[in-house]
Amino acid sequence: MIKFTVFDYMKHYKIKEYPAVSSKFDILLDSSIKPYFNSRLLSNPDRGFRGELKITLGTMEEYPNEKLTAYDALNMYYKKYREENVHLYQLYVYLTRYCKTHITDEALTQLTDYFKKLEQLNIRVLLRFAYETELTKECPTTRHILENMDILKKWFCDNKELINKTVYAMQLGTIGLWGEGHSSSRRLNKKKIVEKTFDIIPDDMILTMRHPKYISLVPEKYEKRAALHDDFLVGFAHPWGMIPHNHKSWQPLLNKCKHTFNDGEMPWGRDKTVPVIDAVDFVCQCRDYALSTLSIEHNYKEDAGNYHLEQWKNIFMTKDELDKHHLPYISNSLIDEKISVFDYLNCYLGFVPSVGNLKQNSQNTEFDIYNFGLGTAVNYRIIAKCDDKEILLSDDLSKMCQFTRTHFSVPACKSLQIRIERKNQKNLTYCLANQIEYANGWNRIF
Repeated sequence: MIKFTVFDYMKHYKIKEYPAVSSKFDILLDSSIKPYFNSRLLSNPDRGFRGELKITLGTMEEYPNEKLTAYDALNMYYKKYREENVHLYQLYVYLTRYCKTHITDEALTQLTDYFKKLEQLNIRVLLRFAYETELTKECPTTRHILENMDILKKWFCDNKELINKTVYAMQLGTIGLWGEGHSSSRRLNKKKIVEKTFDIIPDDMILTMRHPKYISLVPEKYEKRAALHDDFLVGFAHPWGMIPHNHKSWQPLLNKCKHTFNDGEMPWGRDKTVPVIDAVDFVCQCRDYALSTLSIEHNYKEDAGNYHLEQWKNIFMTKDELDKHHLPYISNSLIDEKISVFDYLNCYLGFVPSVGNLKQNSQNTEFDIYNFGLGTAVNYRIIAKCDDKEILLSDDLSKMCQFTRTHFSVPACKSLQIRIERKNQKNLTYCLANQIEYANGWNRIF
């Protein structure tokens, strides 16, 4: 009899050492230009709440063996989260029909057409392929998974521009139930699958993994692109989620998370494994993992229920609590010196950059960029426009973690603008958390 398994977490993991991140800013802002949170920041790219979408190749059902079509489901979920302005989704691509056969040209055409629809709707996705939805002996072998990956590699190459427009990160997938990396009914060579997944996706794409045991299998040449997604966020180190806090690999894992893109989700609201999730503990867990995106499909409104994320609209953290738990924030986002847990997550997941400490003299203009968010920006760059001259300030923002202050200096100028843009998709830009003009992707400092 096949049994559902959990991760074997009591062992050594190979987690590369990254610098620890401070829990407070080293230099406070002066009054030259103040941080200011405004609603435009909620639309900054590749951060915030995300929904879920599913597509079954071959049948174009949403979920395998269900009546709802993938396109009807897409329209349904797009409307469902209109109020929350959600444009990020985790996309499950089910390959259940291809456990024993190769992915067909017809299936790849279906996949391309679906992504064109995502592009039309301005939706970006966290992409995952999966073979199994239940424990049977029909799951594919390692060899078959790798052969299908070769087919997908060509699809990625042929649709490079479309992928850049619609995919913000990849998930490891393919292994086990729903591609979560556990409970497969067949023993698979996970190391080969990890390496091959990096090989098929674009060279700069982040690959998130369900557990540090997979991060430990990553070849050195791909290590910086390896990240985490925890599919059982409950505010503490539950065995279905992550390794214990006293594990020797715990701190190295957190240090690594601070320097890359990470994602997570709570269990479903109907799951009673952990009936009550402490709101503050949960936010601190998001801080520890430096989450950029978080599922709003789980534990929110599913089945017309009233679950944790919905309840947390009325659970507040005070300024003193935020300070106590080393949670970054911008003062004006608090009302009466408090903010709901829901709003805090909505505002501070991912990268929240703000310019400060502006100084000018006859030779130079100097300023700092502070990150008030829980995560950082991967695959983005910062450009300054001094008068009419553009200057690349940074091509790697992975060090601009939570509570970091990065100093920049440019030649003296009469006009200064700053642009934070995705390297492979220049129309994706960040609005700064300041009361300044933001137009066409440029933040006008003066």
